[in-house]
Amino acid sequence: MPRAILLASLCAFALVGSAAAQGRASGTSPVAPPGGDLSDGDVKALASQLGCPSKARAFYCGALDRFARGKVPSVTGTRKSHLGTAFFVSAGREHATYLLLDDDGASFDAVTPENAREAADMKRALDLIRAGKQVPASNPLQKLVTSLAEMPIARALPTRTLGRSRTLSRAGTRLLIRQEGDAYVVLQVSLSPLGLNAVGVNPGVARR
Repeated sequence: MPRAILLASLCAFALVGSAAAQGRASGTSPVAPPGGDLSDGDVKALASQLGCPSKARAFYCGALDRFARGKVPSVTGTRKSHLGTAFFVSAGREHATYLLLDDDGASFDAVTPENAREAADMKRALDLIRAGKQVPASNPLQKLVTSLAEMPIARALPTRTLGRSRTLSRAGTRLLIRQEGDAYVVLQVSLSPLGLNAVGVNPGVARR
């Protein structure tokens, strides 16, 4: 089983914050509103930090555009865990991720494969997500991420709604989640000054 899932289940956002806060894309922008949502100008500044427009990071530049168009996520009252992909700026690479979401809370972190078979499962899943296609329920990584919703140890930490985002703040960082189309778009940012730590897309929006 991927190591990150076992560790992240204990306190996912703490892990994502500590890992991502070690570095971010070059460039700075004004401090984001301490108690508020990101503005469209803030999102543009984050896109600039990522080097957008960029052919190599086109999917994640597009994710920032989707975030700017997004709205407050809708959920059905049932806790669900969604497989996705994210670019972690400090690591300079993408990872599979999970987003655990319910009416009152969320958690988000990378999923790291521990052997060649798991790496192959992850590659197949990420290729499908970037192509806008559904990952089969039979994919072992999809099975694992989906099962997190049923694990009591997998905690969704309390969130609040600010503007068009569900947010979770911790130790100078903020996780922001918006719904756009068939996916949740997730940003993890550091504050003072505003910096991009991670941008991700987790398909599988809950339908009412």
